[in-house]
Amino acid sequence: MLNNKNRLIYFFLSLILLFLGACQSYNDVKPSVVGNIQDTDSWYSDMNNDILRMDVTIPTPNSSLCADYNDITGPLRACTFEDVNNDVDAEDSYNPELNVIFSTSYFSSLPDNAIFESRGFYSRTQSQKSYGVKLNSKINLLNKQRKFNINKHQSDASRMKNKLAFNLFRMIPNITSLKTQFVNLWINNIDYGLFTHVEAPREEWLINRGFNKDDTLYNVANFLFNYHDELAVDAVGQPINTIAFNTVLEIKNGNNHLKVNEMVEAVETTTDINQVIAKYFNRDNYITWMAINLILGNQDISYHNFYLYNPKNSDTFYFLPWDYDGAWATVQYLGKIDYGISVYWESPLHRKFLSIKQNRDDVYAMVETLKQNYMNAEVMNPMIASYEAAIKPFILQLPDSENLSENAWKTEIDYLVPGIDYNIALFKSVIGDPMPFHEYVTYQLEDNSMQVTWDESIDFEGDTIVYDIYVSDDPSFPEATSNKYKSFPKIGVTGTSYSTNSDLIPGIYYLKVIARDDLNASSYQIAFDTFYGASGTRHGVLEFEVK
Repeated sequence: MLNNKNRLIYFFLSLILLFLGACQSYNDVKPSVVGNIQDTDSWYSDMNNDILRMDVTIPTPNSSLCADYNDITGPLRACTFEDVNNDVDAEDSYNPELNVIFSTSYFSSLPDNAIFESRGFYSRTQSQKSYGVKLNSKINLLNKQRKFNINKHQSDASRMKNKLAFNLFRMIPNITSLKTQFVNLWINNIDYGLFTHVEAPREEWLINRGFNKDDTLYNVANFLFNYHDELAVDAVGQPINTIAFNTVLEIKNGNNHLKVNEMVEAVETTTDINQVIAKYFNRDNYITWMAINLILGNQDISYHNFYLYNPKNSDTFYFLPWDYDGAWATVQYLGKIDYGISVYWESPLHRKFLSIKQNRDDVYAMVETLKQNYMNAEVMNPMIASYEAAIKPFILQLPDSENLSENAWKTEIDYLVPGIDYNIALFKSVIGDPMPFHEYVTYQLEDNSMQVTWDESIDFEGDTIVYDIYVSDDPSFPEATSNKYKSFPKIGVTGTSYSTNSDLIPGIYYLKVIARDDLNASSYQIAFDTFYGASGTRHGVLEFEVK
């Protein structure tokens, strides 16, 4: 038997062991996701292809205050619906919000109400707007969601690309999807037509999937997996400047951002990229995400339009898909650099990964797997037919019929299935072509010395690459100006620079460098640079000035 002294010692030892055990269990908390990430069918059980009517009632005068949209630096007064509709710049500090009552046939935001605002980036400048609704309550939720992205998708003539894409993703391994719902939005009892709600990845997204509510989520705003001063954090992972941090990676959840900086540092080292992928990414998820974008022709993907998810107590980052209303594009967004894996080439992470043949082969193999099993006519046609029946009445009536004809709508729908084969054929057609690059101009007026330099273009086949250099005072480079300047064009340059004594007089000029296979002129690539002018967009063209 224990005497009193031993009992006391035993008691304190028990307390110490209990404390150490608690610390051990806390430090060894298993991450929400280990290995491959999987979606769950049960999460989508309340989603269907019906049209959900959503009502927004805006009390007037509104209790929310903002400056007039005509004078955003002026005095504050009651916000109006017109202020929200004229919030056309997503990057400025003007962000008018309205306090509203939000409801459906089976839900009301009362008594806590909701916040209503404009949303989107380029879509803000369109005649028909997209909106965001956030419930003030964290308990009274609609379908277990607090934030609603109510998108008009005016530039999507089919009006179903996001719905179709995210419903396809629900079936695909190694990736997660989002809830989507067709919506008929009414504001102050006025019918604003057809919209699509897309679930917002945030704290509720984590909780509803059984993940840790403290896991980290980023909406990638302007990030190529390279170092940014804006991403600087303190010793406990808090951003030095949160506003600046959000311009690169918009924080949707999480409080410690040391891990993302650690990952970026690893990407930028000379460490074997496959070792970096093994430590900081899930390879199956990464390859699946890449393959999905190639199949769907989702071109605006290099630096934004996806999420990164990092479970707490884990090194691993997962790619989450986001924003597919611009997929299935029939016109290449940035010219030839959108063809195939070139769309990823500007990012150091993707560039290093795809420079390895086995990795490229695995991406291409995943494309074939997804096409064979999940993204084909047999799977897609029944889905498209059900969406078509649901939304057709809205396409034929105001307000959607103002900017969308039935013929344009039907043409876009009929392209969705063959568009898969088109995109696959497109990226296969450029396998073996050089990769894109950047170009630069230095001009010294004193001695008319001009130097053109560019980054090296990579050819995976090991073919000899030469460069053709063109200069013009017209960004369209008409044939009539091809021999206007004595030093240009310069054809078949080897290396990555060209110097000459130029006869360019002061003025604005345009440079175009083309990388090509020395023995096959049809195997070529343009530069990343793009000129946006009154006469149109010119891909692979750099504007410069001689003073």
